[in-house]
Amino acid sequence: MVEQVKIKKKDMYLKGKGQWFLASKVAKYSYNEVLEKLQLGVDNYHCLFKRFAENSFQYGLKEIEEFLKSVKNLPKLSEITNKQVFVIARGYQLEEELIAAKDILQKPNCVTIAVDGAATLLENHLIHPKFIIGDMDSLSDDCHYEHSTFIAHSYLNGRSPGQERLKKKAIRSIAVPFPGLSEDLAIMIAYVSNADHIFTIGCRTSVPELVEKGRSGMASTLLTRMFMGEKVSDWKAIHKLFSHKPTFNNIFWSQFYQEEYKADEG
Repeated sequence: MVEQVKIKKKDMYLKGKGQWFLASKVAKYSYNEVLEKLQLGVDNYHCLFKRFAENSFQYGLKEIEEFLKSVKNLPKLSEITNKQVFVIARGYQLEEELIAAKDILQKPNCVTIAVDGAATLLENHLIHPKFIIGDMDSLSDDCHYEHSTFIAHSYLNGRSPGQERLKKKAIRSIAVPFPGLSEDLAIMIAYVSNADHIFTIGCRTSVPELVEKGRSGMASTLLTRMFMGEKVSDWKAIHKLFSHKPTFNNIFWSQFYQEEYKADEG
């Protein structure tokens, strides 16, 4: 988990686990140069979308059988049955979303599932997730999760780096294999556990959001959302109902990636 960011001349350093390391080179842009790059991204978004959609459909078709098989083998959590379940991931503007939804999340009939590093932010707001699901690579060592049950997202072959990380921290967990993102796993566990309804906060569903996460497609997310249907509701941007502060549309963040896609197209 990144603790601090420092820029020195043209180098950007990140601090994680108490140590600084060189992350990348940086360049200074003028206001007009930023606008030009944002517009370039808008102009080439169709190229990104086409490639992303083709990848998603291609792998979605290949993964349907494995997806359905994995769903049948998911554990059923009695603590979730008939509850309003919130699956919370560390997506864009998560802190603003948590502030807006905090009172609801703490209602007796609500169960919170944190995906990886979202658990740290929840704890910072004194919201204790009932379950933490993921590969556990972004949990803060400073937080205590004695209120939580850990479910380590594992590969389909049974290997679970998340469970191995937790063992080093002397934290017990169960390993659950599932294709795709930990967000998808969390949503599907809530579903098979007969949650009354599932609400997502900070989960990634759009092309720009998933590209930012380094995904070239969204096959598992597409299958998950299609399978769930009306059982799941996305609470993205709920904070805007309670605030009139202007926000920067996150779709524009994805535009910095467009030059690479355009170059790939040749």
